[in-house]
Amino acid sequence: MGVVVAAISKARRARKHKRGGDWCFEHHTPVFNWALPVLLDGRPEGCYCSKEGDLDCFDFDAGSYGGYNEFRDELSRLAIGIPANELWTNPEPHLESPFVELLLLRPEGNAIGPVTSAKLYRDFTRYAAAARKQWRRKSERWLLENYMDFRTAFRIAKNRGFVLLR
Repeated sequence: MGVVVAAISKARRARKHKRGGDWCFEHHTPVFNWALPVLLDGRPEGCYCSKEGDLDCFDFDAGSYGGYNEFRDELSRLAIGIPANELWTNPEPHLESPFVELLLLRPEGNAIGPVTSAKLYRDFTRYAAAARKQWRRKSERWLLENYMDFRTAFRIAKNRGFVLLR
């Protein structure tokens, strides 16, 4: 089991739905953030949907939990210059740093709203050339693929949507 990332756009809160635990039995997307609710950008937790044909969506496998943490570590080193575990133990000096919202967020059932997605999309766009240069070896290609997949996810979610980490 690993980290699956999904992005949706043009999400609106579902008014009527049948819930069972953390899942909605209709064709809705459950959105919640157990770790950092502020990253939902003021949108309430709950089930979201969109009009038929009006939804952009994208998903990808971000690797095992260990692989995802390795990606976050490499991303932290690329943008901030420190290992991720140093950021996790002392985040306060780095709260304005690029990618910090993603770097601090654990993947277990969390979501990122449209405003934070727009900020992260800008970060991923601004650092794309550095990522290509840093991870050009074949053995590091998976890092660059994850990087580009996250950039796509945040591009989609900045349009009134969410990025979901499961």
